[in-house]
Amino acid sequence: MPLSTFNYQNNQSEQRVRMLVPEAPLMRYGKYCGVSYTGCPGEPPCDALDACCMLHDACVQATDDYLNMWCNQSLLDCVAAVRTAAAAAGGGVEAVLTTFEGNSCNATDVADEITSILEAAVYAGSILRRAPAPAPAK
Repeated sequence: MPLSTFNYQNNQSEQRVRMLVPEAPLMRYGKYCGVSYTGCPGEPPCDALDACCMLHDACVQATDDYLNMWCNQSLLDCVAAVRTAAAAAGGGVEAVLTTFEGNSCNATDVADEITSILEAAVYAGSILRRAPAPAPAK
């Protein structure tokens, strides 16, 4: 297991805490982005991409459905809007983001990862929603 460092912050102080945790196989970014990572409820997002993920987390929680088509498409649309703003600014996603202190992730890579994962989730959701219900047990 890798040794990971986390920032723990409360109203009085910020501490760095080291502990053994298994690394997630997929990306985690900011306070809200990452598969099965619900982040820091009540905390403001770190940047525009993190805000997209925060809205997605709230939608998934409200619907209690991780494959909710509307929630997932909304996240894709939000990430696309961040990309559009970046293109208008003449650069990659980094051109629009005032990213958070300590971030070592490339925001364009994060946007690509979110898009790939969510496109797969939307596709899986469309297949699962079309699948016939299982026959009742006899």
